[in-house]
Amino acid sequence: MADAALQLKARSAFDGLLVPGGPKDAGIVVTERKDLQIATVIARSSGFAEAIKTAYGIALPSGPKRIVVHEITLLGTGPRAWFALRAGERPLASDLEQSLGEHAAVADQSDGYGVLRVSGAKVRALLAKGVPIDLHPRAFAADDVAVTVCSHIGIMLWRSDADSSFDIAMFRSLCGSFWSWLSESAEEFGLRVEAE
Repeated sequence: MADAALQLKARSAFDGLLVPGGPKDAGIVVTERKDLQIATVIARSSGFAEAIKTAYGIALPSGPKRIVVHEITLLGTGPRAWFALRAGERPLASDLEQSLGEHAAVADQSDGYGVLRVSGAKVRALLAKGVPIDLHPRAFAADDVAVTVCSHIGIMLWRSDADSSFDIAMFRSLCGSFWSWLSESAEEFGLRVEAE
């Protein structure tokens, strides 16, 4: 019989790494996105686009783009593949499975990823140290998505808005390595960690 005192407790992917604080004029501002439900979605049939439009009113863009409808964010990550996110505790994967049925394979990834929002006046200079793509606004506009690497760590990167703000998702097991790179690379610009 299991001991009632031994209960698993959810921990942040960046638990013990991010300590709130830093200079107010920091060139880099980091916020962990803790409250996200995450799922991968892969289309199984040609009826997928119609099924997701009927269920959520989402007209899927082609290519690596971000779309937000009804509190659900879908990121195009490859042919017939999306990364889905929703804030809150309501299980996203089961909602998607029910709504999309046989048209999609859905897998819950909520505990498998860490997600940071990185912003500030020097965010592009910081990311240029590790990301091998052009992040200038003319080349990587709002709602653009990239599946790439940052300092040899696999990431998903997307512009969440029109200002200097990027969201970055990586496998949970790589969060410590990613944070080491980010915190060291941001030293010259000043780094502030904010609570979500």
